[in-house]
Amino acid sequence: FELAHQLAQDPQLAEVPRVAFSADAMPDQIHRARDKGFSGYLTKPLDIRALLACIVSLALMVSILLQPSRSRALTAFAALCGALFAYYLGDFLVVLTAAELWLRVAVATGAIVPWVALSFFMEFLGVSARAAARGRRIAALGVVMGVVIAVSPLVERQWARYLMAAWSFGALTVTWSLVLGRMRGTSSRVERQRLLYLAVGAGGAIAFSATDELVALGIDFPPFGAVVTTLFLFFLAQTL
Repeated sequence: FELAHQLAQDPQLAEVPRVAFSADAMPDQIHRARDKGFSGYLTKPLDIRALLACIVSLALMVSILLQPSRSRALTAFAALCGALFAYYLGDFLVVLTAAELWLRVAVATGAIVPWVALSFFMEFLGVSARAAARGRRIAALGVVMGVVIAVSPLVERQWARYLMAAWSFGALTVTWSLVLGRMRGTSSRVERQRLLYLAVGAGGAIAFSATDELVALGIDFPPFGAVVTTLFLFFLAQTL
């Protein structure tokens, strides 16, 4: 830290990039490194799972949008892939650069994902707006909360980010309950089996994405959320 600070104060070396490479991935440590003069902060081993999820989400979105004719469900799925692309991009770059801009992007898009996911599943399952009224209100309020936190000094408050994350996962759980409800309500054995696989995949993506947040609490747990979500997106793409 002292060496980085001295280099930052040297007029001849101030423009030279200074990147820290450490096993400490705690946000406070990353911000401390930035304050001491580091221009970037990489954690080891370098986790590129968020980057891979970002690339896959973008590829799926582009492949759908390039189709000459597509259903409303496909368009909604493309929007979901786009929201996940923006979230994972911000999530990867905030770790890579520790820049506040990408933290704001990650918080805002993370709040938008549940609302887009709900819109997609409503279209995909044929759920009416009235039947999903509660979920729509929860997701819409989450979008407002996320944007307010992202554009204000609250984004620097850990408790505000935890609150937003908890709200987002709650909204995603409400969306998941729509799949379970449709599965229980169908009389077709084949359709019930298909919805069961869908529910298991969605539940796994939500659960493992939630465990990714344990690292910020100092709990060492493998971050599988991006991987499971990517696999789930592939599965969804095959069912549309």
